[in-house]
Amino acid sequence: MAKRLGFGPDAVIRNIPAPHQKWKLPVKHWIRDLYEERFGQLLGEKPVPRTPVEFDPEEARRFEEEMYWEDYRERNAEASGEAALRRRKA
Repeated sequence: MAKRLGFGPDAVIRNIPAPHQKWKLPVKHWIRDLYEERFGQLLGEKPVPRTPVEFDPEEARRFEEEMYWEDYRERNAEASGEAALRRRKA
């Protein structure tokens, strides 16, 4: 893993934490964390399969309708607010 991350043996040895560096991870765990961050999974681990999501057309229709009305109310509230401001200025 360290080789794939671009570390040579000397770099790995230099990063071994000293006894007073309790906050540092051991090199083995540090390399695994870096590898997982960069490549998304560790070597030898099988990726977790995604669970299929069921599509409910009625739920999708209700969601679309809710979004439509929410947008409609926002647009009309803005328009009525602007009209009220114009009336006050005139």
